[in-house]
Amino acid sequence: MMHLLKVFLFFLFCTSVWGSNNYFSLINFSDSISVNDSIKIADALAVNDSLFLSDSISVNDSLSIQDSIQIADTLKPLFYKAFTHNDVYSITKNKIDRKDLRYSGDIFNHLPSGFLRDLGTLGQPSEITFYGIGFNNLSFITNGVNRNNRITNSFDAYSFQTENIDSIIVYPITQGFIYNNYNNPAAIEVIEKDSIYSIPYSRIKFYQAPDGEGMFDGRVSLYLTRRINLTLGTSNQSIDSRYNNSDFGSWLAFGKLRYILNNNFNFILDYSYRKSNTYLFGGVNINAIAPNELENILYAPLQAPVNYPISGFSSPSPRYQKLTNHSFSGKILSNIIPFINSDLTFYYSNNLTEFRQNQFTQNPDFPKIINNNEYQTFGVNFNNSFNSSLIDASLLYNFERNEINADLFRENFSFYNVSFAGIASLKLFEDFFTPTGYLKNLNFNGTNYFGAGLDFATNKFLNLKLKTGFSYFEKPYNMIELGISRLTSNVKNKNNAFQIGLEFDSEILKTELNYFYLKQENASLPAVYQYSDTLLLNEVSDLALINKELSGFSLTGELNYWIINFEYNGTYYFQGNSVEKLNPDYFVFAGLYYKDILFNRNLNLKTGLNFYLFGPRYFYNYDFEKSIPFQTIIPIGTNTFTISNQAKTKANLKVDFFLSARIQESAVFFFIFENLLDEKYFIVPYYPAPARGLRFGVSWEFLD
Repeated sequence: MMHLLKVFLFFLFCTSVWGSNNYFSLINFSDSISVNDSIKIADALAVNDSLFLSDSISVNDSLSIQDSIQIADTLKPLFYKAFTHNDVYSITKNKIDRKDLRYSGDIFNHLPSGFLRDLGTLGQPSEITFYGIGFNNLSFITNGVNRNNRITNSFDAYSFQTENIDSIIVYPITQGFIYNNYNNPAAIEVIEKDSIYSIPYSRIKFYQAPDGEGMFDGRVSLYLTRRINLTLGTSNQSIDSRYNNSDFGSWLAFGKLRYILNNNFNFILDYSYRKSNTYLFGGVNINAIAPNELENILYAPLQAPVNYPISGFSSPSPRYQKLTNHSFSGKILSNIIPFINSDLTFYYSNNLTEFRQNQFTQNPDFPKIINNNEYQTFGVNFNNSFNSSLIDASLLYNFERNEINADLFRENFSFYNVSFAGIASLKLFEDFFTPTGYLKNLNFNGTNYFGAGLDFATNKFLNLKLKTGFSYFEKPYNMIELGISRLTSNVKNKNNAFQIGLEFDSEILKTELNYFYLKQENASLPAVYQYSDTLLLNEVSDLALINKELSGFSLTGELNYWIINFEYNGTYYFQGNSVEKLNPDYFVFAGLYYKDILFNRNLNLKTGLNFYLFGPRYFYNYDFEKSIPFQTIIPIGTNTFTISNQAKTKANLKVDFFLSARIQESAVFFFIFENLLDEKYFIVPYYPAPARGLRFGVSWEFLD
């Protein structure tokens, strides 16, 4: 960690020296241009180009001198804009920076209908959910490109840096299928930070926590020439084992090169790299603990037996996964016609997951797995938006080819998908309401999947705004589902979605209440075979097709009165008689803060208490190689799908003390006293949450 810090500071020093000697000969402006909300960024941002500035001095007969200076041409950097219609919920970088975040996955507990199925220890592949659905139903998009794993149709939130986020969009459950190439019902889009500064800019962030946990993140941005901007960044995060075999370490790095050809064309090259090593301890093995000692040992990391331990000090881990990812993209942003924005993106990704279990030992309690699962993705997005006084419309096109080389399937194969989508909002009645219609056709490896929907949003009246929508869409099965079942292309997962919401927006209170509903026909129900009482199996080996229904209410908002700030986000789930019950009965986050600007506006202080209330939860487990949560087993000798454990946990409350102090708009110091009441709990059985502890850190921005 210290070596990385020294290297980064040396690099920062070199760029500053270079900038001080050369910068003002290249760039002729003093104000920085930064994207704080990419959804609504104006096109009026301009960068002066000194190439086109000339002074013409004329001397007349009367010896009077007149200066005639031509108006300078300007260069306008173009920024990516999400192709959204009607209102969608978004959160910007300024607000994200003032929240309590360990890593990017923690953000989603603060967003409408969001919930993190936290596995308790940093680095474990916790599942992010929206509208009660997660792996294989939720797409993560960055700047228009779907980042889900093409084998499992899942996403690991450790794959992107929190410091690289400009804003996050939560799409309604009725619209999510439009923006991804699996027609997943839920979709989240991360707009990456994209800043243009007149002088070299750098930012570092660091935090430290118990169990050897720490993180360092650094980035630097500077102009190489008048038209070329370069941004580089790296991040390292790690933790020692809390429980036996739970280490984690990750490196992330990225580079972005922007070329401003003229006011109508920008070219952006982007590269990102990830290398991580995650030890999967499988939670605490409660069968190895005497019933009368369960509470004492379960939450004692040094004593608790785990399901997948390290066999000995000199033996390699029996279960872990290594991930290596290289991603490239080239983006062309154009605005040739003022009311038409175009975005053409070519992208490539190579992803290798090395999954190991019982590799070097012969432990009879669980089988040996040595799988290298690799895929390569080649794709192109072409998106156009059209804005006029009568209609806003977008056309979205995607082509993608994937080559799979995975030991999980015991064969190599490839598949492709092509999709066309159109969205249009009619403005004829915008004084009263705005209707939005959308259509999509997805050809997934030769089979067509159709989707359509209609949304309405009223104009604001008495600070109130009503939004509603419904849609129907067909969803293809992913490679895992096709690989472990006997599904044919004639069978389709059919989805009906509905959402209605009410917004209230005033000077002191902003809040949003939503009801969502999703019905899935021919949805997959995963199961594992139960061979014996002693064999530990977490490998999904079969699935059934069932109909699923899920609905709920979400409430999100913020109240600001004087020096009091109150933030809240909660979801209540209706799971009814559903066969599969993976969600808590409810989840509530609330934060009560003192918030003020002090010491001649040099200190922006936010401090108070964070409350996390987790409702009763059912028991379930994970097949981490396939990214599948499951509750169902098939007893040996039968074809019956049976819920393995129908018990529920009790509700739990966690309280944290939180302090965030922004100093002179350049540095943020944060301090968290976690789990003040030392609550003993787990969100996913049996992955205990951290005990009482301190976490603190700082982020700092530098110019020149």
